[in-house]
Amino acid sequence: MNFPALQFSHRRWLVSYSMPLILLLCAMSSSIHADAIWVEGYYRQDGTYVEPHYLFHSNGKFYDQDKLANPVSYETPEILSPDDLPENAKLNYFATDWVCERGFRKVNDTCEALEVPENAVLNFNGDAWECLRGYQVQGNTCVSVSLPENARLNLTGNSWECERGYRQKGKVCQEILIPSNAMLNQLGTGWQCRFGFYRENNKCIEIDIPENAKLNFYGNTWECHVGYVKQTDQCVAIHVPENARLNYYANGWECRQGFIRNNESCIPEPQ
Repeated sequence: MNFPALQFSHRRWLVSYSMPLILLLCAMSSSIHADAIWVEGYYRQDGTYVEPHYLFHSNGKFYDQDKLANPVSYETPEILSPDDLPENAKLNYFATDWVCERGFRKVNDTCEALEVPENAVLNFNGDAWECLRGYQVQGNTCVSVSLPENARLNLTGNSWECERGYRQKGKVCQEILIPSNAMLNQLGTGWQCRFGFYRENNKCIEIDIPENAKLNFYGNTWECHVGYVKQTDQCVAIHVPENARLNYYANGWECRQGFIRNNESCIPEPQ
């Protein structure tokens, strides 16, 4: 049984859906050729001739037709056999070379045992030795760190540093002399003046705060209150004219919206 109307509809469906596909393929083809770069023939350093070809553009990169056709070949590294290793050695992660076992070090083509002196241990990699905490290297031995009075071992344990409140002077730890109205600094290696005092040579002098002023955040000097500005050793009030206000830093004034500055006053903006 024939259905002419259905056949006609089927053909119309094929035409309507195949045309966009054909147009898309044509557009892609034209775009590839539009982005391709023609390379003239040339000779390589080894004397071989490269035929003229295109550089095709894709995903922001150019692909050389000649290099794609002749990819670079890499030699596969030789895999060693455990039977080829010297005594006290092992294969590395990729089995392309060998390394010495822990406690041995590589000397030419052999692995020699490390001689660990007294008061020493193998390091993290096991290919050398290091002194225990409280000892320091002296030649091929580990000798005890000699601590002077009021000293302690440093962070690594191979030397010494002075206790808090003392500072190093030569090979001894000398006490830090703290003047009146002072205290040790945060590290304990020196002194600093207390809040409200400033340093002058080896003394701490009290800060003289003028009227309309206050100590700053660190307490080592003074600053003016809001609405005042520093002039020499005093705080002078800021004169704010009509239609003005203090600025963001409160060290001057600025005109309000709709006004502009004219010398020491604010006048309306010209229309």
